[in-house]
Amino acid sequence: MNLFSNLLTVENLTDLFILKYGLFVSLLFYIPFVSILLGSLLFSLINFRKGKLLKSDSHLSFAKFIIEIILAKIWIVFLIGIIPVLGVAFTFSQIYKNVNTEDLSFALLIHIAGIILALTYKGSFSIFKSENNEITNGNISAKKKNISWLNLGGWLGFLLLLKSSYIIFSYINFAISKTSAVDSFSILLNNFSIINYFLFLSISFAITAAIIVVKLNHQKVKMSFSEYGKDFSVKSGILFSIIQPLLFVLIIFSISVQAFSFSYFISTILVMSLMLISSVQFYLWYRGNNIKSNKIVLTILFLLVMLIYHGQLNSEKLNQKNDIKSGMLINLFS
Repeated sequence: MNLFSNLLTVENLTDLFILKYGLFVSLLFYIPFVSILLGSLLFSLINFRKGKLLKSDSHLSFAKFIIEIILAKIWIVFLIGIIPVLGVAFTFSQIYKNVNTEDLSFALLIHIAGIILALTYKGSFSIFKSENNEITNGNISAKKKNISWLNLGGWLGFLLLLKSSYIIFSYINFAISKTSAVDSFSILLNNFSIINYFLFLSISFAITAAIIVVKLNHQKVKMSFSEYGKDFSVKSGILFSIIQPLLFVLIIFSISVQAFSFSYFISTILVMSLMLISSVQFYLWYRGNNIKSNKIVLTILFLLVMLIYHGQLNSEKLNQKNDIKSGMLINLFS
């Protein structure tokens, strides 16, 4: 089932420019959203589990606080959570006609299902009576049992979002790695896609950790979980920021030499520099210095933008010969 086959015929360079630009813009919205969604959902589920095991209201309150970071408003979820992924699937399918993109249609469907389950998990907290954004102690033990099954729905939503994002990243990375095979198995299961996806996850969890700390610092009323939340998030951020340069180096060595250019060199230096800066910022947070700064969130967001640009630049270079032969050469990123 391919929802996007033959919807548009690329007849000239203007059509190709619009599609390439549309893919880039769609990725600019899709990747940050799904990054924060995956990170907040995982951290919330972990603390929800801790709250049940330790019978800790603070952990449950923290779990509720985390999941509301990205899923607070339904219209925002629809605007930046569903429309951009539609754009990614559509534009990619039209640019790469030689690739069977049925998997992208499947990824879109399970992406929407994952968001619905995540929203259901978030809504499960509404059965608690809250005051000043904190869960009260009244009859909480009985209510914990009522939402246990919704916790399983949250995990299922997380797994669906993992699956959908992996499929989408694999197809985007196919255009970068330029493997000769175009079948689904080769696209989804190759070292380049796997390494790129691990890098994406590490950045997802790092930016989520940074946002949690920033939001805790901006709370007018100090929460019972504030200190624990900062400690949990800063340590998580340090862990995931440290492994990013290692994964990126592996990606560099996996890229074909055909992609090497001055633009590639500059973007690589910028990406590595941003990774180093975010690691230092997390370390300073851990040491208690500049803990109220929100610059780290902007640093990681800029890192995501540069990685999107870096990937599209590589794809453009690798496809350049074929584009010249077909008379559809257009340099949008270099």
